Amino acid sequence: MSIRPSRGCALLACVLSVAWLLGATVVAKAATVPPNPVPVESWNFELLGSVDSADDGTPTKARWYSKIAPWPFTQHTFLNTGCYESGINPAMPGCFRVVDVSDPFHPKRIATVEAYDRVKSPLPPVPSDPYWTAHPELNVWTNNKFNDTLAFSTACGDWAVDANGKHIGPGWHDTQANPTCWDKGWITRTHFTAGASGDFQTHDRFGPGHGRYNSRFIYWVNSQRQSGAPSKRLGYTGIAFYDLSNPYDPQFLGRIDLDPGKKLDGTFFDASGVHHGFFDGRYAYIGGGEAGFIGHHLIIVDAEDPTNPKIAGRWWIPGQKTPEEDAIRNSTEIDPQTGLQKGWIVGSGFAPIHTDEKTGLLTKDNTFHYIDVRKIKGRDIAFIAWHEAGLVILDVTDKSRPKFLSRFDYLTPAFQAADTLPGAQVDYASCKANVPLKWEGDKVACGNAHSGKLVPNTNIFWLTDEYFTLPYGHLRLFDVSDLTKPKLLSHLVLPQTTDATVTYAKRTASTHLGNTWGKDLLFLAWYGLGVKAINISDPKHPYLVGTYSYEANDGEGGQATYDVIFDQEGNLAVSDSEDGVRVLRYTGPGSHRMHGGGF
Repeated sequence: MSIRPSRGCALLACVLSVAWLLGATVVAKAATVPPNPVPVESWNFELLGSVDSADDGTPTKARWYSKIAPWPFTQHTFLNTGCYESGINPAMPGCFRVVDVSDPFHPKRIATVEAYDRVKSPLPPVPSDPYWTAHPELNVWTNNKFNDTLAFSTACGDWAVDANGKHIGPGWHDTQANPTCWDKGWITRTHFTAGASGDFQTHDRFGPGHGRYNSRFIYWVNSQRQSGAPSKRLGYTGIAFYDLSNPYDPQFLGRIDLDPGKKLDGTFFDASGVHHGFFDGRYAYIGGGEAGFIGHHLIIVDAEDPTNPKIAGRWWIPGQKTPEEDAIRNSTEIDPQTGLQKGWIVGSGFAPIHTDEKTGLLTKDNTFHYIDVRKIKGRDIAFIAWHEAGLVILDVTDKSRPKFLSRFDYLTPAFQAADTLPGAQVDYASCKANVPLKWEGDKVACGNAHSGKLVPNTNIFWLTDEYFTLPYGHLRLFDVSDLTKPKLLSHLVLPQTTDATVTYAKRTASTHLGNTWGKDLLFLAWYGLGVKAINISDPKHPYLVGTYSYEANDGEGGQATYDVIFDQEGNLAVSDSEDGVRVLRYTGPGSHRMHGGGF
């Protein structure tokens, strides 16, 4: 393996890289070393083409792309992706996009579907818009008189404007006119899409003529609440189904929303909606928020009729259901199934894990985040990255009664302190050095299980951590040959993920999403470190065989690599949460098996 430092790489950062490769443990002190920018470098990759990237003149928000579906490869020469947007922004509404990658040198966006109707229900000015200074009585975002009076509708028309940008909706001759309705799409973030993927990605999952629709072309799109949304206004909270048999003109089929509940003060128990999930062509396995639960949990939706989807089953970490399971959550007893404490103290997402002084319980964000479902010996097996609960494995063959198989929780101080695999202690040392203790006997742990997938035709499962403070997330490989006793095999911790001196233009060095080609190559989006090609032929000793990082010509786009799938020729389609989709060709060891032969 070789890593080529850029000419701008500071001496200490280069020494750290070399020392790491030689197996040495080096700890850098941020206070004495000036920050170093991440080098923009590429080896064993070449760029073929891109769409909506900074150098083609597209507006900034139009360049924001999210997760790509279906995976691991495009079935029909097109892919679709969410529009990355985490806050209210009129220039970037929640949407999903369809991209044609049949010509890898000239990919093109062929459709955009927004969460609200631009014609029937145009977006009102956002809460911070100076318009509301002159019209505070009409402010649908913050004026309490609208909390319970606005009907939900996709045919508002209140915020239509003429060619001069003046409002022309009902009553606009009178500044005291009240808006008539609220479109949930105004604060809906569409971030993730799903077509039949993995083992279920076949041309005729259910055979021709199954139901009214061909399952090959059915996709679902998530709905989640945008940050900055007013606490008493509602967005969509579930998933919507579309028919993409004509990718130029996606057709809405139906949707299902989750019950957010409502408190006495008019706010919601959980209106966060759905973030991630999996689709097998009929069943959608989603992580969503509902009244009566703490955090996202597994909800299985039956979409045999995608115009009328129905909930088929649920599963959650014991203690997530409230108030029925409050006693479980507060228990200090050991669960005989997992060997872990039954209880935990509810923690916030991406925060480090602490030990409570009074009870000894750990603060945990026990929230469903990502799922991969596989066919194993005739059973449907779900592998779930459950944030600070770690890896959860379920048998979901019976959709109404998912069965617990195992949980591997590496997110405890005891486990991280005892983990002697290469790289683990450097990562843990960075955690302890960067997390202030809350009391003298506090013990901490760092990490946040983000996503993972089973390597096809193997017992190897890869898992990433999304973590935005030191130590940034890294890659873990597991042996899941015994589904009831997964075994951690290795870590791939890059030098930058524990180095406080490194700075990033956009996102930090956290692992995100990707896919494997065959049994040997994993292509992984690593946020601010670009795309990494990783040889996993020996899962106990993974190593880099290629990297692709970039910087937009105008200095505004990249680098926030987000997801990787393959086109029909073995090229990589790579999304960036701030800068379009790129099509890459891997040219390193093993590349001869990828190109020209199809799948």
